[in-house]
Order: sequence, then structure tokens, then C-alpha cells
Amino acid sequence: MEQSHFVVAAAVAIIFAISKFIEKKYILKEEEIAMKNVIRDSLMVYVSTVIGLFIIEQVGETVNKQSPTNVFIGKADF
Repeated sequence: MEQSHFVVAAAVAIIFAISKFIEKKYILKEEEIAMKNVIRDSLMVYVSTVIGLFIIEQVGETVNKQSPTNVFIGKADF
């Protein structure tokens, strides 16, 4: 697994945490923000992103592998 997967997952989790904080503070106007829930959700986003990128990397290698097309170009024997 590439190191960049962890960096991308961290960036996604940080953006998620910031957007969740802004939503709770300014849109829903909650007085007390439960940071425990925001951190838990951000951790779930991080783990999900790492797993998703890993699966895409593994499946992408098998999907992109293509064998050359065999074509008969000689004279027919029948």
C-alpha cells in the first residue's frame, strides 16, 4: 500500500471534521459540540477511506490487465 493513501485519507478526514464542526456550530447552532462524536466520525471516515483506496488499488490492477487479442491472419486450412 502506498504511503500517499494514508495522506489522502488524512486529508479527507480533516476536511470531514472541519465541515462537521462548521455544520454543528453555525448551521445547527448547537451550543455544546460533542467533540467525541466528531472525532469518532472522523476516525471512521479515515479508516473507510484507507480501506476503499486499498480495494480500488487491488481491483484496479486486475481490471486494467488485458491480454492481447489473438487474431488469425493465415490461410484457412479447410
